[in-house]
Amino acid sequence: MDAFSVVVEDDEDLDRAVVGSDGVRNHGGELCRVAGLDQDGPLPHLQVARSARMLAEWSHRAIGQLANQDDPVITRALASRTTEQLLCALTIMITCRTPAIDLTPVAHPRSVTVPGYPATVLHDENGPWQRALPVARELGADTHVFWAEIAEHGLRVPTSWLVPSGWTALWSRAHTHRH
Repeated sequence: MDAFSVVVEDDEDLDRAVVGSDGVRNHGGELCRVAGLDQDGPLPHLQVARSARMLAEWSHRAIGQLANQDDPVITRALASRTTEQLLCALTIMITCRTPAIDLTPVAHPRSVTVPGYPATVLHDENGPWQRALPVARELGADTHVFWAEIAEHGLRVPTSWLVPSGWTALWSRAHTHRH
């Protein structure tokens, strides 16, 4: 039996079940009669959780792809309201993937300080940029190239994200909505 196996017994079953040599009662396949329960498969709620996780992974990849293509939907969403974690993750993803769109550096090559209010640093283990790395991977970033891209090109975002107010205003709005 694996970690998700289930044994169901009630008083009537205890009287009828034959105990095998391994100490486990044999119910003769009666578990199959319990609605939605499969002796060999996961419980229905685990199947729902797995489906929800797969849907979340798919939607994160789709958002990453839209950002990578500089889709106006992402630009409008960032202009209206975004969170610090999402903006960091999208920025990391764009920096790592280097799409063939107009990009604007928000931090110079080899710089670990990101301007804005408040200014942040990329390497702070408890800072927003490091916390956003797992989300950037979910969006489709190969974060192994992050530091090489920072060294060569700096932290970059699609130019469309900066219209009309620039990085400082975008970062300030996102920082206001941390979660």
